[in-house]
Amino acid sequence: MNKPESHIVEPPSHLTPIAGAVYQDVCAQLYSADLLTDVDLYVVEMFADAYAQWVDAIEQRDDYRASYGHSKAEDVRLVRELAMDVNRWCKVLGFGPMHRQKLNVAFGFGGEKTNDAVDDPVVLGICNG
Repeated sequence: MNKPESHIVEPPSHLTPIAGAVYQDVCAQLYSADLLTDVDLYVVEMFADAYAQWVDAIEQRDDYRASYGHSKAEDVRLVRELAMDVNRWCKVLGFGPMHRQKLNVAFGFGGEKTNDAVDDPVVLGICNG
């Protein structure tokens, strides 16, 4: 897997401004931690898009209610579903202490169990990071 040439990775043009900013921020942080490869860019893209949709739903929920007759319960359900989508991508990317701890246990880091077959540099970087 190849590492991007620079820590500044331009977001895909179809992303919203919020998603684009998240994409660049996440790429820069992963790059600086030596955890970003070219194939990861697609996952970061999906995370950034999901995050932007969640932010948009929160910011626009009053407008949705007025325009579409949504009840508060429908708005809460939508925001919750979008948050679950963001959380799913966080798990994929290993974001958050609990997700990193699960990687540690799953791959035998931290003394829980041993698996010498792990050679993925991203997993090793996250777990040993």
